[in-house]
Amino acid sequence: MRIYEQNYRLLLRLVPNLDDVEEGDISSGQEDAMSLHLSVLERNSYTVTVHLTYLIPKEGGGFKATPDLQIRLYHDAKVAEVYLYNKHGQVDAQQFGISVGDSEITSRCKINAFLEKWLAYCVSCGHQFSSNVALTS
Repeated sequence: MRIYEQNYRLLLRLVPNLDDVEEGDISSGQEDAMSLHLSVLERNSYTVTVHLTYLIPKEGGGFKATPDLQIRLYHDAKVAEVYLYNKHGQVDAQQFGISVGDSEITSRCKINAFLEKWLAYCVSCGHQFSSNVALTS
């Protein structure tokens, strides 16, 4: 549970005004950091589901979302977990430390441990979302 609690705290450091983010936002971080993209996918009484990723240009045009994570925050329990990952492409399980023989629980622990490290890295790169302006597609 420590990882899930830490993920919640780190996400709130990245998005201190989550209630003000209507649809999405982009954080540039420090000068050499990649832009971090946040989209709010769903809001309920006690949960919020967000999409967090880098958009990396692909050769020939377009972008690849990586890591491609949907994260659910549970405000009542003050925890956050990866809800869905790599929805738009092949899952590179090695990216998250997942092995072929891992159980569902082991896989979930590994992906959430990855999230904790990535969120801490994003915070250390100076990322923070604070806009209350919705992005348009």
